Amino acid sequence: MRTDIKVGGKDENTGGKFTPNINMQKWNGECWLNINHPDIVSGQKPDFTPNKIELILNDKIHRYKILDRSRIEYEIDFLQK
Repeated sequence: MRTDIKVGGKDENTGGKFTPNINMQKWNGECWLNINHPDIVSGQKPDFTPNKIELILNDKIHRYKILDRSRIEYEIDFLQK
């Protein structure tokens, strides 16, 4: 069974820049999950490495780790209290 996972998107309000979100679907769209975070991306660019994406925005680091074909881990590290 295939799971479609899309990490990041383009926000029309920010001129089409990368936005921190996750869209997943399974069973031909019968089941889906969309996770969005309201951080504002101004000039930052994500850092792509094999199976991992990091995006530093202000006092937060958004991390996306691809664990296998149907699992992803998303975390936000807060750099200050």
